[in-house]
Amino acid sequence: MNKPTTINGYELAELLGSGGMGEVYRAVHPQIKRVVAIKLLKDSTGALRERSINEARIQAGLHHPNIAALHDFLEWQGQPCLILEYVDGQTLAELLETRQRFAPAEALKHFQAVVAAVAYLHEHKIIHRDIKANNIKLSTAGEIKLLDFGIAKDGAAPKMTMTGAFIGTLSCLAPEQLEGRADARSDVWALGVLLYQLVTGRLPFESQTLTQFYEQIRKCSYPAASQLNSAVPRALDELIAQCLKKNPAERPSDAGELLRAVQRLAQPAGQDAILSHKPIEPTLRPRLFYAVAFSLFAVVMSVILFWPTSSPPPSNAFVAPRPSATTTTPGELRTIHIDAVDGQAEVYQAGQRLGVTPHALHARVGERIALELRRDGAVRQVEFAVTDNRRSYTYAVK
Repeated sequence: MNKPTTINGYELAELLGSGGMGEVYRAVHPQIKRVVAIKLLKDSTGALRERSINEARIQAGLHHPNIAALHDFLEWQGQPCLILEYVDGQTLAELLETRQRFAPAEALKHFQAVVAAVAYLHEHKIIHRDIKANNIKLSTAGEIKLLDFGIAKDGAAPKMTMTGAFIGTLSCLAPEQLEGRADARSDVWALGVLLYQLVTGRLPFESQTLTQFYEQIRKCSYPAASQLNSAVPRALDELIAQCLKKNPAERPSDAGELLRAVQRLAQPAGQDAILSHKPIEPTLRPRLFYAVAFSLFAVVMSVILFWPTSSPPPSNAFVAPRPSATTTTPGELRTIHIDAVDGQAEVYQAGQRLGVTPHALHARVGERIALELRRDGAVRQVEFAVTDNRRSYTYAVK
């Protein structure tokens, strides 16, 4: 593909990213001074072309403050081209690389904006199917924007095929998506993964082997967020647990139902729960709550009587038991996982090739790690200190 300098009257100012599917540029219209993002795809035929047309068709009808707008769709030298709203700032994935995690109140604020965008999609019978931190940007003005509708689906979307048995990003897939099925409740699962990642800096499901990874997702086996970050209150643990139910019927029916629960948490009483770790009345599935309230009362009273200074554990049957209180010894050996967004990358350390992502690396707490990630001529140098509460490091290679 020849490197363009102008497309449809827009002057290309900066290459924002490139990969196997195409390139994304920041561009400026010289007359009207509009700044846009231009996504230029490499493949002019086949499945990728079909995907780009589907993305443009769906995004053209969306008008929401937390969804990046589509300005135009055209062909440049026979290649599909999307002209999109330019969103400055960083993706949530990039922010997590530097910040490790968000404070619960801030995480909930950003999460509410994402859920509002997805609720709008579900209201219009659209499922996104690829909700993840890398597809969400926080602008310099503090606005959340949902991006990338390449595999979104509505009633008119064509059947898409990909290598493998599923469509989407493995770490964010619901159990039913591993079997090729998806609906609005699958997006709700991905939203639960996102909230977990925002408050812990980790994904709920991590493993060194693909088989173990599948099993963790299918069994909904993950440590509660509060086990990894003691600042996470019970209210958020419960919200995450509702999203990450193995049976889709036990999750919120769509993002609209989830949004109502999040909005309740955003109210003063809910904010008090977030800041003070007090439990709040459940808002999801209220009939189920009242059906089991009496039986739970005795358990709650036992906790109050015998553990008055500690918070009750989250109500999630699939969460592993809370480990005994121990203090990690500085220098303790840890297994950490190095990964790259949007495909595999080669991992190098001190010029020596270690393997490809996802790559497991053994290091000690406090040890500084310097790595180089390479993909398709692009090189990303990363450096970090191994901490006790983070096991996964994911980077964009551009």
